[in-house]
Amino acid sequence: MRQIDVLDKEDRELNSETFYQLLPEEIHSRYHIQSGKDPYDRSKDMVIFDSWEAVTQVNAAINGWIGGNVANLWPSEELNNELNKAEGELEITRRENPDHFGTICRLERRIKELINLSAYKRWMHENGFEEISISNFDFDCGFNDEYEMCCSCYVNIVRTKQDSYSWTAPLFIDCEGFVCEECVDTGELDEYILDEYKNVVKSIPDEFDLDRLGLVKINEESYQNGLHYGMDDSPEPIIEKLNAQDVDIWFMIWPSQFNVDFDVYVKKEDEEKATTLLKTVDTYQGYSTAGNNERALKEAKDKMSKLPDNTGIKYAKCNSDGTADVRLVSQEEFVKGIKK
Repeated sequence: MRQIDVLDKEDRELNSETFYQLLPEEIHSRYHIQSGKDPYDRSKDMVIFDSWEAVTQVNAAINGWIGGNVANLWPSEELNNELNKAEGELEITRRENPDHFGTICRLERRIKELINLSAYKRWMHENGFEEISISNFDFDCGFNDEYEMCCSCYVNIVRTKQDSYSWTAPLFIDCEGFVCEECVDTGELDEYILDEYKNVVKSIPDEFDLDRLGLVKINEESYQNGLHYGMDDSPEPIIEKLNAQDVDIWFMIWPSQFNVDFDVYVKKEDEEKATTLLKTVDTYQGYSTAGNNERALKEAKDKMSKLPDNTGIKYAKCNSDGTADVRLVSQEEFVKGIKK
C-alpha cells in the first residue's frame, strides 16, 4: 500500500505537515531537505532542496515509490528518446573512449534512472494512482544556492542570491551564516553592526533601523559610481577626511543596473561637525569609469582589426584601467569557457 493511501485525502489537506508524513526519513536525510518560514510570506512554509535530482526523488517518494532513483526529465525531453540517446552515447563512448570511466558511469546511471522512471510511471498507471506533485502542497520550493536557514533562529529562511538589480544582501556573519530580518529587529546585533561596518566601504544591510542605531545621513544628494560620465564618486576620501577629525562614518549602498548610489551616515552627536567636513571632500575617484570603458573599447576594436581572419575566434577583454587584452582563441577553448 502506498503511504498516501494511509491518509484520508478527503479529511487531510496536502500541506507541509502532510508532506513530511509522506516523506521517508531516508530521502529526507539523503538530500538534506530543509524547511522554514517563507522569506516573502512568514505565514507560509518553504522547503529548500539541494538539486533538481532531489526534487525528482522526493516527488517519487511521496507517492510511495521504493524502486530506486528515477531520472529527471525536463518538459522538452521525452522518456524513450532520452533512453535511446543515452544508450547510443554509452555505446560510442565504450568503443571510442573506453578509459573515460566518469562518462561511462554517468551514462550508465542515467540509463538506470530512465528505466526506473519508466517502471515508476507504469506502476502508477497499472495501479490507477493519481500522482501527487510537490506543487500540490501549500508551500513554496527553493534551492540552497539561493536560500539558507537563518543562523540565529533556525526558523526563518533568508534569500541569499540576488533576484533583481536593486537586491541587497542580508546580514552575513562570518563562520555562522545569514540572519533574517526578524532576528535583526530584536536589536541584539546593533552593536555588532556599528563595530563591523564602521569606517569601511561596505553597506549596512538595509534591514537595520538606522535611527535605532543612532545614525543620521549627512549628504543631501546620494553619491554615485557607475558606467556613465559623472558617476565617479569614491567613498575612500570621505573616510580619510572625516576619520582624520575623529569622526566615524557608515555607508548605505543602493545598487541599480548601471551604477550604485551611496549615502554617508554618522552618529547624531557628530552630525554638525561631519556635515561641515563633508562639504570640503573631493570624492572624485581619480579616473572616469565611463572614460576608461570608452578607451578600452576603442583599444579592443583597434587591436582586433589587426588580428588575422579565419585563424580562430577573436577575443577581447576590456580592463577597468582603460586598456584591452586581445587575442585569438580556439573553438575548443571558447566552448569550454575562456579563463582569462
